[in-house]
Amino acid sequence: MRILLITLLILAVFFLIRAAFGLLFKSSDQPDKMVRDLTWRIGISIVCLMVILGSYAMGWLSPSASLKYLFQPVN
Repeated sequence: MRILLITLLILAVFFLIRAAFGLLFKSSDQPDKMVRDLTWRIGISIVCLMVILGSYAMGWLSPSASLKYLFQPVN
């Protein structure tokens, strides 16, 4: 599960960087390349969020021990 999530996050960052370079170095032969790359990034981010929420709902993922103590009331 971790490998899938890490792969999705790396792909999202890759498409974000690719879109940024497309914005910096515009070429006349592919004007919609940046839009396509940003669309891929949004899609991958949504899939990543759905995988995280689904895995949490099925019990495959759980918060770390440090986060459990973060939201306890202080005496």
